[in-house]
Amino acid sequence: MALKDDDLERVAVELIDIGELVASKRPDDQPHVWQVHAKKLAFNQQDGQIVELRSAAGTERTVSVISAPLGTLVHRVRRSSIEALRRSAQTVPELKPDRVEESRRSRHTQGSPGADSGPQPRVTRAIKARWINILQDARFVLDTLRHQTANAPRPNEFTRGMGPSLWKIQPGRLVHEYEAMNLPAGSQLDCALGDVVEDVREFLNQPAPWNTSQVAADLSLIVPAIDVAVGRLRLMEPDSETVSEVVDDLERDYLLSLAVTLTGQGTLASTLAEWEQGEKGDYLDIASFRLVREGGSGRLHMRDVHEATDAGITTFLIGQGLRSHDKYPDVQYMLYSQWFTFIYALWEESYRRRLAAAHGSDSDGAPWTRFDIRSPLFGDIRNIRNDVVHKHGVVDASSANGLLTWFTDGQKIEISVEQMLSLVSLFPRQELLATPVRAQPGNPQNLPWSVAPELVDEVRQIASSRAMTRRQSRDIGNEALRLWVASHRE
Repeated sequence: MALKDDDLERVAVELIDIGELVASKRPDDQPHVWQVHAKKLAFNQQDGQIVELRSAAGTERTVSVISAPLGTLVHRVRRSSIEALRRSAQTVPELKPDRVEESRRSRHTQGSPGADSGPQPRVTRAIKARWINILQDARFVLDTLRHQTANAPRPNEFTRGMGPSLWKIQPGRLVHEYEAMNLPAGSQLDCALGDVVEDVREFLNQPAPWNTSQVAADLSLIVPAIDVAVGRLRLMEPDSETVSEVVDDLERDYLLSLAVTLTGQGTLASTLAEWEQGEKGDYLDIASFRLVREGGSGRLHMRDVHEATDAGITTFLIGQGLRSHDKYPDVQYMLYSQWFTFIYALWEESYRRRLAAAHGSDSDGAPWTRFDIRSPLFGDIRNIRNDVVHKHGVVDASSANGLLTWFTDGQKIEISVEQMLSLVSLFPRQELLATPVRAQPGNPQNLPWSVAPELVDEVRQIASSRAMTRRQSRDIGNEALRLWVASHRE
């Protein structure tokens, strides 16, 4: 159907953008609506500055072209004329809002596209976390594209490179990672991921040209499907970890945190070099990490940064050689002491429990506890951490270290780069893989909650009526807690 006059507006040729629809006449004087695929500015002696608009080659390899001087009025399809665009079947493809749903039904009818059934792959907490991250990254890209296309003022076509380019980033990575796993059909991960991965694959494989209306319709179904897959993964109970998997995770965190700590001064050093050039200002704005000329809230004078990173002076004396005036930089103390605090917290609050669970039970069937998971290295790390946190960096507990024998009692903790580097080779992998040794009972601890006085009085009366000794009475609390744990243990 032909466009109505109200569907068109006259605008200067230079204001026409790529993707917009314009109306021109064919050689046979018949009206023709086409989409701008390319725009170029040129100059000639006769007309001066001209604008050239060109369509893409069609099935008949014909190309529509407008070449006109600046200011020439051209008929453009109004941005508000959605109905007009739909009537222009030559330019705007028919929208198929249920295309994704139809594809899903077809796949389910034909059977799962997954690999042949086989052993169920393990689903560890690390695999869960990795797939949730992959899905969320893909979702961000696709939801951004959905928002932009859904709010486009009119249906436009994408360039032909759009689909191939998305294969090289997210969400293409989602499909590639899934394919690399070669999951058996019907496995837990296949059930959680299969449908949404196939949705994304078919979306990316749609032949060109893509148009904004169809992309928005497809992604309005695919993005919520990603949310469903993420929800399924979050609810999925991970398989029990092996000891090797837990030790692998701990070694990764141990080495990665060391790498961050040992390189943490690099950005400050480059900022100091900028400051010494004297061109950008004397204050460091912490939020933007840029040099500025004025002080204020959240800004630090670079003189303070220089003093905190000053490691002293080394010079050469005639007849004596090198002489140094060494200082221990504040920044170095901050970074290194933070590492000991961080890695000990990770060990104490997470990995000791995970290792105990992974090791299972002893020969008598009693489960290992976090108190049975011990390491001389992490014991020394605990001592240094305690001296940093509780002794203001003065050596106390760490003077008794067995491996990290760096300090003497009462000394100020000043850890060198060489000492931090030595930690890399000290990671106790084989020791942590070995079967634990049962720990001796620890010192009694007070319960971290209060007890109703009536209950305490009743316990005392029963103990007294049974003529329990003081030693027997002391075990009442332990017995009660063991019964509670046994009744609540899954």
